[in-house]
Amino acid sequence: KKKISSLPATIRYLAPHLKTLNVSNQSLTSLPKEIEELKALRVLRASKNQLKHLPKIAKLDLLEELDVSHNQLQE
Repeated sequence: KKKISSLPATIRYLAPHLKTLNVSNQSLTSLPKEIEELKALRVLRASKNQLKHLPKIAKLDLLEELDVSHNQLQE
């Protein structure tokens, strides 16, 4: 099974409609900064990747669930 190693910046075009984004159990090392444009996003699951940092998600006012467990996040 092939795993995703990156998300395209064009993900922002889904902004008006995307409410749940589940990219858990992939090979992501980062999330694109454009993720902050997903204003309708309520659930972001990105556990079990190799994320080292997160883009600014404070602008995601509707975000209710965030799971970034089992990554390599640094302060």
